[in-house]
Amino acid sequence: MPMNRRLHLLALAAAGALAALAPAAHAQSDYPNKPIKLIVDGPAGGINDIWARRYSNVVGPALKQTIVIENRTGASGSLSAEALTQAAPDGYTMYYGGMNPLVLYPGAGGKVRYDPVKDFLPIALGTIGYPTLVAGSGFGAKTVAEAIAKIGSTERTCGTGGNASVAHFACMQFVRAAKVKLLTVPYKAAALAATDAAAGQIDFTAAFYSEIEALTGAGRLVPLAVYGPQRLPTLTLLLSAIR
Repeated sequence: MPMNRRLHLLALAAAGALAALAPAAHAQSDYPNKPIKLIVDGPAGGINDIWARRYSNVVGPALKQTIVIENRTGASGSLSAEALTQAAPDGYTMYYGGMNPLVLYPGAGGKVRYDPVKDFLPIALGTIGYPTLVAGSGFGAKTVAEAIAKIGSTERTCGTGGNASVAHFACMQFVRAAKVKLLTVPYKAAALAATDAAAGQIDFTAAFYSEIEALTGAGRLVPLAVYGPQRLPTLTLLLSAIR
């Protein structure tokens, strides 16, 4: 099934779920009768923002209502999740986020002011993907083998989306598997780390391909390998490349 068709069907399913989950009072008054705020974990241009806007373009018309995107960053995404718990539970504030604030960060002992299990009601699975290890084009490596050789015994930098984020774990897996030294540099979001890697401020980062596609297409970032069970058409698996 073409991606646009899958996107459309999933978004319509989410729209139906939103209507079904709305409080009875709103169901009786033609919910939704005012714009819906969608809090998004991450900055504009990040992976969650990209997909949240794609879904909003379908869900909004299906509900015949405007969906307003509100981007929140910081504390490995926990600030965005916390913002939802502080909103009125009336069906007019929703959340689109990833694993960082609901699984990885609190699971690793990060301090959050919410219960990841009790304070949220899942509506739909938006995306499934795996991060890509990339280097800035100025680093001078086009493959994992070249990157390992260039690092040598020196310590290089790898930008993350915050402590205990997907990118943080990805950087550390590279360290353990390749036996290299990397200093992790936390950012408010992985997309911001990718921008700095492209500018040569850091050496590596790990991000989802949708949020780095423009930078790789422009030759400013060099994709080295993908984390996950299946390779991308043009990228090998990280551990396979190291072996």
